[in-house]
This record gives sequence, structure tokens and C-alpha cells, in this order.
Amino acid sequence: AKVKVSSHEYMDHLTTRLIVIGVGLQLLQQLVGMNAFMYFGPRMFGDMGLNENKFQVIINLLNFLMTWPAIFLSDICGRRFLLWTGALAMLVSCLGMGFLGTLVLKTGQDAQEPVQYCMVGLVFTFVAAFAATWGPTVWVYNAEIFPQKHRAWCMGLTTTANWIGNWVIAQFTPVMLGALGFGTFFVFGFFTGAALLLALWLPETKGIMLEHMERILREKLGLAQDPRSKLECGEPTYGAA
Repeated sequence: AKVKVSSHEYMDHLTTRLIVIGVGLQLLQQLVGMNAFMYFGPRMFGDMGLNENKFQVIINLLNFLMTWPAIFLSDICGRRFLLWTGALAMLVSCLGMGFLGTLVLKTGQDAQEPVQYCMVGLVFTFVAAFAATWGPTVWVYNAEIFPQKHRAWCMGLTTTANWIGNWVIAQFTPVMLGALGFGTFFVFGFFTGAALLLALWLPETKGIMLEHMERILREKLGLAQDPRSKLECGEPTYGAA
């Protein structure tokens, strides 16, 4: 028999706020600008006066290789630690690229190699930081915070938000590059700053059983414990079918 879940069950205080957090994480994962490098990297490297294809291949390879450490670091360092350190590294990289690109770099002039390679180093730092932290960890965090009975619906909604953010980056990055040039990195820096603040606020979920997740999230969000919960009796409800 099919089990029907009424719509109001999705909109209880806890689930609603968790959806906001999950959507925020997925949107920020895109709006920090990682896919701007994946989609428009050759244009950016060309604007820096560098070999477009060579450096695009390098950052694609770096993205692939730096994803693997996250598999181990997620349970060693914790999800929250990866999210805030990654956001901090991306923020520094974006601000550095913005300042160097708008104030220092003068393509077509002599003695620009130090600036060019400094900017490339910042691009590599950004890509490596994202791949090892926000790239995989957002998916891990979202999979842990939603109650079992709502998880599929909530994950679908937050994944939709991720693709909306992807569409925004794909559509508006060329516009920003044309209008702002390297000032585009200040826009990405704004969103990495927002990602850093959110990551610092989030509760850590490493090593926490799903049965105990509800209590921790309710405490963080300032919500009273659900009187219908059986956690106090030792019976798992959050994470149980």
C-alpha cells in the first residue's frame, strides 16, 4: 500500500529551515564561481595573456585530483571545517584575482609575467580549495541533515537549486566578464564571503548518528524538541523509516 504524506508535514518548522539551509548551500556551491572557470576558463586565461588550452587542461586535472582528498578529510577534519576553510581559501583567491586583475595586470606590456603567474596561482588555489571542500562536502552535508521520511523530496529540491545556480553562472558570467572584466572576481568574492559565514554558523555533523541529528539541529536553530519525538525514550525516529 502506498503511504501518503500530507503537504503540511513537509512544512514543519524544522524541515522548512533545513530546506532553506540546503538550498543555500547548493546555490552558494555554484555562485562562488567554480563553474565559471570550468566553462569560461580559456577566456579568462586569454585575458591574462596566457595559453588558454594549456592552463584549462591543468585546472581540469587539478579539479579531478583534489576531489579525492575530500573522501578522507570529511571524516577526519569534519564537514564544517572543510566548508569554512575552503570558503576562506576561495575568498582570498577571488579578492586577490580581482585586485591584481583590475589594478596591476596590464596585458600586452612587458614585465607582466610575475603578475600573470601570481593570478594563475590564485586560480589554482581556488580550484583546489573548491574541489577538496565545497565540491563534494555540500552533497554530504545535505544528505545528512534531512529526516529520512522527507529526504528524497528535500534532496530533489536542493539539487534543483544547484542547477538553477549553475544556469545563473553559465548565463551571466560572460556578461560580467564583458562588463566588469576581472572585477567579476569581486562578485564571486561576495558569494564566497557569504559561504564562509554560513559555514562558520553550521553545526558539525561528523560522527553524529542520524538518530541524534534532530536534537542537534533543533538546538542550533533554536527550536523546541518535538513532543512526538521518541528520542528521549531511546527509540530512533530521525533517520528511521
